[in-house]
Amino acid sequence: MKVNQFKKSLTQTNGERKFLGGVVGILAVAVLILAYLLTADDSKVIIQPYTLSEEAWITQEKASVEYQESMALFFSELLGNVTPATVGFIKERIDPLLGANIRQKVVNTLADQAETIKTEQVVITFNPRSIIYEKPTGKVFVTGRSKTEGPSGAVREEQRTFEFEFQIANYLPRLTALDNYEGKAITQELIEQRAKLQKASEEREQS
Repeated sequence: MKVNQFKKSLTQTNGERKFLGGVVGILAVAVLILAYLLTADDSKVIIQPYTLSEEAWITQEKASVEYQESMALFFSELLGNVTPATVGFIKERIDPLLGANIRQKVVNTLADQAETIKTEQVVITFNPRSIIYEKPTGKVFVTGRSKTEGPSGAVREEQRTFEFEFQIANYLPRLTALDNYEGKAITQELIEQRAKLQKASEEREQS
């Protein structure tokens, strides 16, 4: 084996170990917090999300905007940074946090993605740039730059958005809606703007 190739493989392995270790640590802290909260009264608990600089709060059935933004950022980084070595781990760890209404669909999608990533030996990375909380719909959008790199070194970059909806049950966040797509966040405001433009275009054609 060439020395440079060995160094590259070793660096990638160390990076994956650090990533997996970080995820395990985050989930372990979440479990400890949940265990404590389940024995306490239904009160508002102030926490410091690891992904944000601002404080957030959570109760038995509700969570602040900051908390939901923190969870959206966590999920987008978890789902947006995938290698052949981590895809199975991600699938297993995200499953307990999925709402019953989307669990099967998401699990099937992740299984298909896992097969593709392992077969094609691609590495996917995601660098979040912005977070939007949409109050009327309760959706959280995380937009950033996604990069896909194949074994040949070919790289594809694009703007990508992850779209989430959460519910809180017994202080535990449940992901009840999940989508991701190329481009900027499709917010309610953008949908309404597009509808107005479409209507105006149709009116011009009819006149």
